[in-house]
Amino acid sequence: MATPLTADQIEQVIAAGYPRSKKSNIDNVWQAFNDEYNYWIVNFENFLYFIKTFKTISEPSECPSKASAYAHAVYFEVSDTKQRPLNCDAIFDCMYNRKVGWNISWDEAFSSLDGLNEKKGAPYYWHNIMKDPFSDCSWSLNACQALVRAYNNCLRVQDNSYKRLTSLGSNYYFFSGNKTSKPGEIQLGDFYFRPEF
Repeated sequence: MATPLTADQIEQVIAAGYPRSKKSNIDNVWQAFNDEYNYWIVNFENFLYFIKTFKTISEPSECPSKASAYAHAVYFEVSDTKQRPLNCDAIFDCMYNRKVGWNISWDEAFSSLDGLNEKKGAPYYWHNIMKDPFSDCSWSLNACQALVRAYNNCLRVQDNSYKRLTSLGSNYYFFSGNKTSKPGEIQLGDFYFRPEF
């Protein structure tokens, strides 16, 4: 169990961008961050950077970086699923497959996700969950873990050290939340992955 944040640290977290209205749930986010980084390597300054990455924004241009936008979009994809952290890893692996298999940029790979696809329009493109993920996730440790996982994966993308995290084969480029599998699809977490669209 993570050491609880002090009152002063909580105020620093709020100043970094965590919504004051969700203050009572801040321990879930702190616990998820500690779980992902195994307690002993957790640094409060790194936690503040995580908070700043997902602070509430009103426009996509306020997002701190492209890699951060990827994390926002992946969290949006998994926000209403059951196995959120696994789903998060699987989607990142799917995007990695696109990047490597199709020889495209990360930006091109992630641009088809609902939250980053301008053609999808409202309410999908930069959905409110993407603009304020802490208000969506703070009530659930599982959701907080997915947000931290998305953050961790986006750091790997940013420093070009991303490696596949799941058993998803390298030829799976698409995913959906269909409830029944179709020929050629495999299920990983709550999603079905397939080689072709």
